[in-house]
Amino acid sequence: MSGSPTDPIRAFIAARPGKAAQAELIRVQCELKKALAAFGLRIKWTDPETFHITILFLGDIPTTETDRVFQTLELAVSGHICFSSCLREVGVFKKSGALWVGIDTPSGLLRLQSELAAALDFEPGRFHAHFTLGRIKKGVPDQTFFQCLETRVVGPVSFDVKELELVRSELLADGARHTVLGTVPLGRHEI
Repeated sequence: MSGSPTDPIRAFIAARPGKAAQAELIRVQCELKKALAAFGLRIKWTDPETFHITILFLGDIPTTETDRVFQTLELAVSGHICFSSCLREVGVFKKSGALWVGIDTPSGLLRLQSELAAALDFEPGRFHAHFTLGRIKKGVPDQTFFQCLETRVVGPVSFDVKELELVRSELLADGARHTVLGTVPLGRHEI
């Protein structure tokens, strides 16, 4: 890592899609690129290799705290089993301009997110589990844009969340660079 050990890093805890879900996210993203090209908006599309659900955005944390955060993540996750979800719908957060695919949010994910936040003494805020496909950087969507989004179909692809990652995010001129600082497996599904 660059900088001094006391410099803060921007970090979050994430879950990745499985291969089938990632393929569907790529398909939807490509479809949106074509469909939204006519709207005159400048959209920064997410690199498919970085698709993730942000379970908990930590913001800036001191570099010296990453080991403690990872240990807390390991402890918090130890009582949780893998859970399944399914891709659902396409949407946009009007305030941030983020284009997303939402998921069915299982109770296990909500419980895990709440316990992680409590263990890290962190106020998580409102949680809307999603994969970001891109972000509107310039221009204002009109009603036709929103109607176009409403007609997008996302295949009901299921995926399992088997592990969580502690990720460092560096904001660069050409987009965010994500570095996985550690991975913690969830327990197996009950049989």
